Amino acid sequence: MTDRRSLLAWTGGILAVGIAGCTDTPSADTTGTETPTRSTTIPDALDDTLVGLYQAENRTDYAATHDLMYADGRVDVVMVLTDGGNLPTGYDLTVTAHHDHLIQARARVSDLPALAQEDGVRYVRPPRTGTADGASGVSTDA
Repeated sequence: MTDRRSLLAWTGGILAVGIAGCTDTPSADTTGTETPTRSTTIPDALDDTLVGLYQAENRTDYAATHDLMYADGRVDVVMVLTDGGNLPTGYDLTVTAHHDHLIQARARVSDLPALAQEDGVRYVRPPRTGTADGASGVSTDA
């Protein structure tokens, strides 16, 4: 009788452990070193370089490597608006320049996917650095 109880207890324990491993609930990480994943859907209207910054483990290093103006969780971006589109509201944006349908601003990196999904926004990209092409009478030779 004791062997039968031991066998049932052992089988029940194995079954419980097996079932626990089949759930979609993440196991607890008691080390405190787990890095949270960013599960936000990335819209096509967000530039690949900004997607990389959003997903980067070390945003400061990523920004430096990709010539992005980044500090304190914010990055310089250009929002290309749709015809008739307006600056999205409800975001912590600091507008630094605008012309026609282009708005340059400092935005929170965490807001980038949502900004790119706004109705009036066609695309969100990093600002481009101007370069002289020689045809405009401006020379790059010093």
